[in-house]
Amino acid sequence: MLVSRVSLILCLLLAFSSCEKEVANFINISFTPTEQYEFRNSGEIIPFSIKLSSNSELSELVIVQIVNNSIIDTMYQKQISGLEKTELYNYTCPDISSLDTSEFNSYNLITGTATYNTDTTSHISDNTDSISDILSREWISNSGLLFSKNNSFDYANATLEGVKDTYDNSVKKEFVDQINSGDIIISKIEDNHLVIKIIYVIDELNSEDDRYIFSIKK
Repeated sequence: MLVSRVSLILCLLLAFSSCEKEVANFINISFTPTEQYEFRNSGEIIPFSIKLSSNSELSELVIVQIVNNSIIDTMYQKQISGLEKTELYNYTCPDISSLDTSEFNSYNLITGTATYNTDTTSHISDNTDSISDILSREWISNSGLLFSKNNSFDYANATLEGVKDTYDNSVKKEFVDQINSGDIIISKIEDNHLVIKIIYVIDELNSEDDRYIFSIKK
């Protein structure tokens, strides 16, 4: 099972009322567990208790998930009120997948397992030749998937309808190339649409430990 490093960012929108005398506004945030980083298994649930207080009216609580300095999901959004608030939130550790080309060069997007490019059930394969051992940054599919790269797609707030519409109205290819961190790739397996966000592309010189690390919504 994959292990995820969990990093949560709490964003609060405050509604400030006008007043004749300028007053310094403040907000206090505390939550448990208090560790900034947690090493947990993908799919594991972490219960959070979030306590807020301010001298101005609270209006909205937003929790986002950030990987590689990029917001990949809006996890929680709720209208709140008052000067003090305690919210309980159960966070599910994300499925951050990895295609490790030093041991495998193909990946099954449904089962989440790495395979070899001889496996005709695999969905994505790095199109690297057997001599260079350098990432091609190009994916092909042994199972006939088509790909659409669309970096303007709002991955953090992705919906099924949005993924379907974007895929149906985009130019699709039998490969996706020039893969870099931050790229968003949309595909379809039978009747199931999915969207992938590339988190890291690790391609170090003279190293066989090359890999893609990505997040999947399906």
